[in-house]
Amino acid sequence: MFLQEKTVLVAGGAGFIGSHLCRNLLKSGYKVMCVDNISTGRRENMADLESDPNFSFFEHDINTPINYKKHIFWIFNLACGFTAGDCTQSPQLIIETLSNGVKNLLNLAVEKGSVFVHISSSEVYGEPLVVPQPESYWGNVDPVGLRSCFQEGSRFAESLIATYRKKNNLSLKIARIFNVYGPVMRLDGGSILASFLSDALQKRNIRLPENSVTSSWCFVNDFVRGLILLVQAKHDGPINLGHPTPIDSGTIADSIASLTGVGVVPGQIPILYPSNLIPDISLAQKELSWEPEVSLDEGLKQTLAFYR
Repeated sequence: MFLQEKTVLVAGGAGFIGSHLCRNLLKSGYKVMCVDNISTGRRENMADLESDPNFSFFEHDINTPINYKKHIFWIFNLACGFTAGDCTQSPQLIIETLSNGVKNLLNLAVEKGSVFVHISSSEVYGEPLVVPQPESYWGNVDPVGLRSCFQEGSRFAESLIATYRKKNNLSLKIARIFNVYGPVMRLDGGSILASFLSDALQKRNIRLPENSVTSSWCFVNDFVRGLILLVQAKHDGPINLGHPTPIDSGTIADSIASLTGVGVVPGQIPILYPSNLIPDISLAQKELSWEPEVSLDEGLKQTLAFYR
């Protein structure tokens, strides 16, 4: 079967990572069906793809089952890619999407015999007591906390996938995403890097909180490359995909400041992500021969070039 005859469904394909994945798949010769309800994704993220005959867009909420008659080769689920700020704005939608939505896509994968990749989250580790986090770490999560809709929802989604995996003879995969940045990322998402970029792009001095935050940042192209390797691998996961190098908030602020010519000043900004979410990527290195290649400075240059 030629690649052009292999349809790949990308749920959440109008979002930040989803649009990059769609673009990558099209360049590789696949036929891509993007499914998105445009709640957090944007049509303009796909503006350069709409004229491609191998690309189609279907506005749909995965909380309602998808009816599609033809074969689907791969299914990627990025429809649960909520940011930290969404936990206070749309908690019910988040937990429904991570339960009903994932179930609907799993049923579709079973019906079509598709390889399924769910993009889970490092949030399954909660406020980690182990750094870095290997996939074997069970996490430290408050089941009724402010972020529980996303943290416990992500954990439930993984459990649901594991249940389907045992029942059906299919490859149902889980990728745990850590912090990802790059062109098209939401600057209102509540992460420290997004807040610093927002300040710099508005020609304001970067506000650096007194309490340092340690995190890791993977450029979007590296992350998408990991997803493509995972969907073709024998290993089903869960598997961590992220940059293994911890970076403190001061280093991020200084890097962005040096690239934009703004200053760094003490200030208060809402920090909505947990600190110390740092992936142990030993499993990805072993099973996928994958590790990030883009440096923080190079990734920031490409990100800033997009927004300028």
